[in-house]
Amino acid sequence: MNISSLGDLAQSYVTRKRNAEIRQDINTLTDQLASNRISDLAASLQGDFGQLASLERSLTTLDTYQVATNEAAFFMETQQLTLENVMGGLDTAVEAMLTAANSTFSSVLNAASIEADTQFKTLVSSLNVPAGGRSLFSGDATGDPALRPAQEILDELSTLVSGMTDLDSIETALDTWFKDPAGGYETWAYTGSTDEMEPFMIGDGREVGPGVTALDGGIRDTLKALAMGALMKDNLVTSNITLRGQVLGRTAELGLSSKATLTDTRSKVGTVQAQLEYQTTRISAEHSAFSIARSLLVTADPFETATLLENAQFQLESLYVATASSSRLSLMDYLM
Repeated sequence: MNISSLGDLAQSYVTRKRNAEIRQDINTLTDQLASNRISDLAASLQGDFGQLASLERSLTTLDTYQVATNEAAFFMETQQLTLENVMGGLDTAVEAMLTAANSTFSSVLNAASIEADTQFKTLVSSLNVPAGGRSLFSGDATGDPALRPAQEILDELSTLVSGMTDLDSIETALDTWFKDPAGGYETWAYTGSTDEMEPFMIGDGREVGPGVTALDGGIRDTLKALAMGALMKDNLVTSNITLRGQVLGRTAELGLSSKATLTDTRSKVGTVQAQLEYQTTRISAEHSAFSIARSLLVTADPFETATLLENAQFQLESLYVATASSSRLSLMDYLM
């Protein structure tokens, strides 16, 4: 083989090697343009993945906090909706009792008492409904109902006030039973925990309160008012028309008063909800910032990529022209 042939072989090798390199560049840039991601991160980051790893850890942590925040928001929203329904039921019962208070007809008094009884049972049932597998108003005892069944409570109260013949005695007995820490409500009717549920951890060193329990004053006042009206049903405690009317009239007053304390209870829940809304906004903002920073590290500039791809294609065309000119190869022969 002469020197000329050796030179041709060397030139052919160099040309084919260059051809393969340019084609590889074109394939890489085409993929990069399509995916909008840098194909060779190691080269782009000069082998230093520390910043990228830190950003990805931060994003994962934020995702975890967002899940916790969403769970807390669901819990608090369910509490708020329950209390809203309770207030609506209380309004209905108060209206019925105000209408009946001055009546001398047993059937009218009984209808109002039945409404109070219905709303009392609905309230107890609502307080015992779990959300996401956790009891809403039982404090730290999230696996237990907040209260005993409504009828058991009413039976206990009926026994408590049985034989009483005046409004003051009935109201005092119920007031002590519901409000005294040693009374029957807290020591017997309430089956949850006196300890609050653990706060919701929604961020690094950030936590929000667990809402309220059935021991809350607004809930107790509402239950007391509705129970007092319910006890006048079907001559359960007394058949005295005058006394039943007096009790229903006082019950309506207590119901109106309990709306104020129940509003305070809802305000407590609303405060936690506001904190959760703020945290959601904060997490979203931080997530966006970290995502942008991560994107700057891993996302290819489409204009730069397109320019490099165009240059690579031009280099391939130039290589072909040079090769075809020297060896008079056809394009098909070259590509083969």
